[in-house]
Amino acid sequence: MQEKRVAIRELAQFIYRADSLDNRKQSNHTALDGAKIHRRLQKSAEGDYQAELALKITYQGKHWQILLEGRCDGVFVIDGTYCIDEIKTSAVHLEYLTAEELALFFAQAKLYAYIYAKEKQLTEIFVQIRYYQVTDETIEVLRELFQFADLEAFYLATLERYEQWLDLALELKQKRDGSIEQLSFPFPAFRQGQRELAGQVYRALTHEKQLFTEAPTGTGKTLSTLFPALKALQNQQINSIFYLTAKTVTRQVAMNSLALLQKNGLQARVVEINAKEKICFQEKCICNPDACPFAKNYFQKRSEALWELLNGETLYFDQTTIQAIAQKHQLCPFEFSLDLSQWCDVIVADYNYLFDPQVYLRRFFEGGTFDGYALVDESHNLIHRAREMYSTSLSVEWIERFYQYLPKSAKKHRSVIQRILDELTLLDSTRQKQQVNELFTTDFPESLVFKCYQWSEYFADYILEFNQQTDEEWILLLYFDLLHFLKIAEYFDDTYLFSIDDRRIHFYCLDPAWFLNDKMKQLKGTVLFSATFSPIDYYQQLLGGNEDSLTYRLPSPFAQEHLQILVADYIKMDYQNRQSSIPEICQLIIQTFEAKRGNYMVFFPSFRFMDEVIQALPIDQLPFDLFIQERQMTAEAKEEFLAAFQPNRAVVGFCVLGGMFSEGIDLKGEKLIGSIILSVGIPQINDQQEELKKYFIKKGLPGYDYTYRLPGLNKVLQAAGRVIRSEEDYGVVILVDHRFASQTYMRQFPSHWAHGRVCHHLAALKSELQQFWNKAYIHK
Repeated sequence: MQEKRVAIRELAQFIYRADSLDNRKQSNHTALDGAKIHRRLQKSAEGDYQAELALKITYQGKHWQILLEGRCDGVFVIDGTYCIDEIKTSAVHLEYLTAEELALFFAQAKLYAYIYAKEKQLTEIFVQIRYYQVTDETIEVLRELFQFADLEAFYLATLERYEQWLDLALELKQKRDGSIEQLSFPFPAFRQGQRELAGQVYRALTHEKQLFTEAPTGTGKTLSTLFPALKALQNQQINSIFYLTAKTVTRQVAMNSLALLQKNGLQARVVEINAKEKICFQEKCICNPDACPFAKNYFQKRSEALWELLNGETLYFDQTTIQAIAQKHQLCPFEFSLDLSQWCDVIVADYNYLFDPQVYLRRFFEGGTFDGYALVDESHNLIHRAREMYSTSLSVEWIERFYQYLPKSAKKHRSVIQRILDELTLLDSTRQKQQVNELFTTDFPESLVFKCYQWSEYFADYILEFNQQTDEEWILLLYFDLLHFLKIAEYFDDTYLFSIDDRRIHFYCLDPAWFLNDKMKQLKGTVLFSATFSPIDYYQQLLGGNEDSLTYRLPSPFAQEHLQILVADYIKMDYQNRQSSIPEICQLIIQTFEAKRGNYMVFFPSFRFMDEVIQALPIDQLPFDLFIQERQMTAEAKEEFLAAFQPNRAVVGFCVLGGMFSEGIDLKGEKLIGSIILSVGIPQINDQQEELKKYFIKKGLPGYDYTYRLPGLNKVLQAAGRVIRSEEDYGVVILVDHRFASQTYMRQFPSHWAHGRVCHHLAALKSELQQFWNKAYIHK
């Protein structure tokens, strides 16, 4: 007999939710606010009212013993008959709730009523829904009398349905675990370093640790982390693995690796989660039943689709598969991929589905912890992404525009917005007096946030009354921005800045380490890995590492003599001197190509500087075909750019350092034989970056390094990593900037760059290139 423990609320949601998707019914009304209102309503109840009554019962099924438990809001007596009181609080007026939503409220309360009636041996009992609307502070009561026999039939039918799902889940897990036990590595042998990395990953996960590991290009990081994680998943009775990436290309590598393991016998379900905008069937992602047929009755259709799907043979759910299933069942493909993920063993997705406070997969973490692992690929990208996730802004212009848009009759709504605008005017006048473009402060704008919170409640009413019009979509976007602004305000502490400029108000997260660590603590183990994690203590500090975190660094698996590192220190690339260095840069590019004809990439510090170099080149006389990264490139244009890099071609690609061609690009062999990297890649100096530097200095950390030098160096290392992609590759990396020759930079270079040479003039560079390519020719 299997055992299962489930909350009454969770059970009712799982079995009886049948309403539509509707993003208009969002609110900033928090669980804490709801709890306060519950307590107030409970205290105001007349007579002998029992509040927060704990109820539980054990169901004996065919294969499962299910402990059902919960805490009902209250029990009291009406005219000699007991009544279960279920309190619901929301910013949504009762009239806007659907019949399906009301039925769900009653389903939960009926389960409470059955357990209480059984304990008290009652023949009948009232079930009451007290609905509190927070904006108007109104209470409406829905009450119904139920016979015990009817409640018992409802209870048994509910648990029988639930047991069927439990049987299915157990069957799927047993198949998965059996296949993992028999699973072998999908290649005859491990590459150099792969076995060591796999061992470190397995030990870290089975001991429920964080592991920060640098695994250079060629290690085979994807399989070296997925394979041991799957083994640990089976041995430790873990539910699932999150494989998180920053880019589509690395997500596809993970999906391909999992498909390979499935061909090798893995019976694990794999799902790829794509951005809503990418997978949506509609022209615009307007998620409500009035605007989208795939949102209508979504939850009812979802259960039918999941049951059919999980009883089938499909294990691999990529974007194409999910869209086909969703189309068949008329379901929102994005929401269905999220629901399907709860039934899958490996979830391949973007970082934000774990770390972003707005879009993380709440269904996995509602209990505070989750029996799962996370593998975080190319984790160096997570620092910048996490700052964005925990930052937000609100358009002052849009607030003013909405105020003008509101009818004069909406007096209360207009009044609260006017108070917000008055406060913003005061803040902006302070900014202007100080004669700054952006005014920063570490003080929390408590009064402003309180007024915005009031506004959000009025706005919620308006959104539900508002008939969606295409030309007024900005109103819905403003509402979501407001909710996000208030959500981020909850996190404000000494790692934040509040600011105002002439267009927007901002909450800037300077240091997301605590938030990342808090998310990772909810998992059973996390592996963060990258080809460029140097210095590793910097990444450990900013990515939420702690005193128990493990670190591991693998050497490059490729022979050192296959890669030549040259530093052209005779060219000054600091901002003051780079303009005058353009003629020397043009010479260097042409001479590098003539030393060995082939395909190269040149990485520039900015689009503007790239344009200036292009203007200085003799375009009609170049000995190679020039391909140029555009500021905005479609996926098709990107593919066309990369398709030019073929063996026996003479192609030079001009790209921006830190851009789309700096990482995640795999051009093996003769497709790419060299990278020329112009500048040390430090981020643009601006007011926000300077505030970040001050923050690190205040914490006793090297502010300039953490804000500028190390983020820039990572972009350089990533661009250099495009060159050697396999054991047979030969290539050159030319670092063009006098600063690269300083000890400050050289001591941060990876160990496999130790044989690099500094060239003090062009003749020396040409000589080094000729010697390298001559040796490479002999070795080949």
